[in-house]
Amino acid sequence: MLPRTRILIGAATIAVGLTAWEFERAEAHAKFAADVVSNASSPSDAPQRPAGVRVTSEVAGVVSALYVDSGATVKKGQALALIDSPMLRARLDEAKADLEMERSAAVNAEAAAENLEAELSNAQTYRVDMEAQVSSAAAAADNASSQLERRALP
Repeated sequence: MLPRTRILIGAATIAVGLTAWEFERAEAHAKFAADVVSNASSPSDAPQRPAGVRVTSEVAGVVSALYVDSGATVKKGQALALIDSPMLRARLDEAKADLEMERSAAVNAEAAAENLEAELSNAQTYRVDMEAQVSSAAAAADNASSQLERRALP
């Protein structure tokens, strides 16, 4: 495989890997992180419940699944919902298409390299054949010259 082709395949693989990693990382974070809004302190010994919760996401998208019911108690880090991000999905699809295009280009480059190697081999074989013919012709010319000289001598 040509060095340039290997570099292109490596770069495309890294790009797809990073995009997939970012997509997975974004999906993991997109499961909503709950930020507790502080309550006014109460003299009671009973555990306090937050008065309200602000739910945010690092990724814009559409909520495609809810994992908890309204009013349910949740723990920090618990997944609340699944967000489908068209932007990240489009970037991943684009990276996959780029990778496939680079793979196709690599296959084509390898085939072209193999064709060139075959042509070079054929040219080298042709050269050896031509050198043999030239050598044979030179020997025939020398032989003819020798015969001509022998006939010309009295």
